[in-house]
Formats: sequence, structure tokens, C-alpha cells
Amino acid sequence: MHAEQIENLSNQIEYYRQMFSSHINWVLVDIYADIKYVKNISGRAEFQRMLADCKAEKIERIITKSISRFGRNT
Repeated sequence: MHAEQIENLSNQIEYYRQMFSSHINWVLVDIYADIKYVKNISGRAEFQRMLADCKAEKIERIITKSISRFGRNT
């Protein structure tokens, strides 16, 4: 991952942390960020962890920059 990408990811994380802090009734479960490009979900550990948290009913809502973050075919 290049320095510019790392900075961009850091900025996005900060943006979402601030967004959640401005909503009193929202609870941030976690931030799930796979930092390398892979074509299938088996190589996306953070995506798999997010799915597990969904199945464990820890998550009610997912906030994402773009639906394409879930997969290039969405």
C-alpha cells in the first residue's frame, strides 16, 4: 500500500469516527478495512470479520463510502 493510500484510508477512518461521535444514539462497533485488493472475499479478513459480527447480531447498520467497497460486481 502506497503512502498516499494509507493517508487516504486514515482520513476516511477519521471522517467516520467523527460522523459517529456526532450521533448520540449511534454506537461504532468497529471499522473494517481490508488494505489490499483481492478478487474474492476469502482473502478479505476484515470483510469476513464484519460478516461474522453481522451474523452475531453486533451490527444493525453498515456505513460505507461506496457500495462497490463490498465487491466490484455490486
